[in-house]
Amino acid sequence: MKRNTLTLQLHFQISCIVILSILFLSNPVFALANGTETLITTDTFRSAQITPVISEDTIAWEDRQTTNPNIRIYNLVTGEEYPPVPDENLMQTAPTLSGHYLVWQQLDQNSFEYSIIAYDTDTKTVVPIPAHYGPDFPSTVADNVFPKVYGDLVVWQDYNGADWDINLYNLTTSSQTPVITCPGDQKRPVIYNNYIAYENWTDSSHPEIWMYDIRNATSVRITAGTYAISPDISENSIVWADRTGSPPVWKIFRYNILTGITTQVTPEGLTSDQNMPSIHNNRIVLEDYRRSAYPDIYLNDLSTGKEQWLSPQRWDSNQLTPKIAGNRIVWSDSRSGTSDIYLMTLGPAEVCPTADFSPSVNAGT
Repeated sequence: MKRNTLTLQLHFQISCIVILSILFLSNPVFALANGTETLITTDTFRSAQITPVISEDTIAWEDRQTTNPNIRIYNLVTGEEYPPVPDENLMQTAPTLSGHYLVWQQLDQNSFEYSIIAYDTDTKTVVPIPAHYGPDFPSTVADNVFPKVYGDLVVWQDYNGADWDINLYNLTTSSQTPVITCPGDQKRPVIYNNYIAYENWTDSSHPEIWMYDIRNATSVRITAGTYAISPDISENSIVWADRTGSPPVWKIFRYNILTGITTQVTPEGLTSDQNMPSIHNNRIVLEDYRRSAYPDIYLNDLSTGKEQWLSPQRWDSNQLTPKIAGNRIVWSDSRSGTSDIYLMTLGPAEVCPTADFSPSVNAGT
């Protein structure tokens, strides 16, 4: 009886060790001064995960485990991770999230045409968006690209055979409208409520950020910089990167839709680049190059005027393409040698759990 008890005790101890190892290795959590950092993706050596997006309790990213990149989803509440439409013949990139809708651009390797795909994460079903294919295939394959979603509205960059325009699709009414069709290229749209911000490339050497009001179908220019790109929008703010100054560096600017006032977000006197801004409410996250050629993630709080250095103190890896939703920030991080997805939850650092038991002295080493 004693031998059987010891055998059972040893077996239980080994099982607990294995289970705990899996938990800590699959989702490492590190307490930092600005909050809690969590590694979301688990394949840290074989493949790259890039361009993450976040909305509420859902994270999505472009995953390169297969021949062609596929989109993957991670639910922060359930811990479930899955590809919504797994298919190695499809090249799925540029994900965007809002509420329960996930949207991405998709290249079919058989037809060599780009489509915009919407996916309902609540029902786990694909919502078709009719594609308008460019008339000059194969010289311009990417004819439906860079989608963004807000609520049930989707915008994207569409090639009509002469230049790039902006299309709007309503997922509820299944109606599509070409909203911005002026001469020259209109690119990289973003949407929030009744407003669309986008890059206007009518002068290809001098792109500007414009704002389109869906209610009255009018556009206005909001920048007067030297090279304004990469807009993002939330509430009453539009942010973008502008290459300006002498010598020119990338700086972040913010336009207040209510007041019409533009302010510089990048601290005065900073002579290194800041790029790829993402805004939610009054918080902006961005790539910052002040320490080295490897960017860090910084946060600017518009309500306090303060900035924070968020990402870990590393000089030999990239932290790229940050996105923010509430107190959560995601980015692509190369500290393991390939790109992984990390999550920062702002607020008091969480204390990692400790085991509330000890091994039996009779169980051996």
